[in-house]
Amino acid sequence: MESILQTNNPDKHIEYFWITFKEQLKLILTDDERIEIDQISLTLNNLQKEQKYKEIENYIYNHIEQYGWRVIKNQNLKLIRYLSISLKRWKKISQTKFNTREFYIIFDLYNFIILNYTKEERIYTVINNLSNYLDDREKNIGAIFNIFLEENKHGLIDKIKSLINFKKLYPNKNINKNINKNINKMCGRKICNLIKNL
Repeated sequence: MESILQTNNPDKHIEYFWITFKEQLKLILTDDERIEIDQISLTLNNLQKEQKYKEIENYIYNHIEQYGWRVIKNQNLKLIRYLSISLKRWKKISQTKFNTREFYIIFDLYNFIILNYTKEERIYTVINNLSNYLDDREKNIGAIFNIFLEENKHGLIDKIKSLINFKKLYPNKNINKNINKNINKMCGRKICNLIKNL
C-alpha cells in the first residue's frame, strides 16, 4: 500500500487516501456497504485509467458526503471521529474546496458540539435536529438557530448562518431583502442583537 506513494502518478495521494479510508471503513460497515465501497473502487479505477483526476476527486468527496450524512443520522461517535480525521487528511491533499458545502457545515457543527457541549441539557435537542437535518432542512436549522439565539451561542451561530433564510425563519419580523442578503456577513453576536431587536 505504501508503494503507491513511491509512484509518479499525479493522483497518488488521492489513491492512497481512498485505499486507507475504505480499508478502515470496511471494519465497521455492513456487508451491503462493503459491496458498495468495492463498486466505488471499480469506478475510480476506470476513471484513473482515463486519467480523469478531477473527476476522481469529486467522486470520492461526493461519496464521503453520502457516507457522512449516514454517520450523522446514526449518531455513531466512533464513526464521527474517524470521519473527522479523514476529512482533515482529505483537506490536505485535495483541490476540492468543501468548507462552504452544506454537509461540511453540518458535520463540522455536529463534531464541534460532540467535543465541547455534551454537558448542556438543550444540546441534545440540537444533536437530534442535526441527525434529522436532511428530513426537513429549514425546520431543523431554524430550530437549531433559535436554541443558539436563546442561549447566546454567537460562535455556533457563525457556523450555521449561511444555511439560514432569515426572512422565512421570521416571517413576522421586519426583515427586508437587504437585511436578509447581508445578515450572513455579520458576526453571530450582531445577528443575535439584530433578531432580538426587530
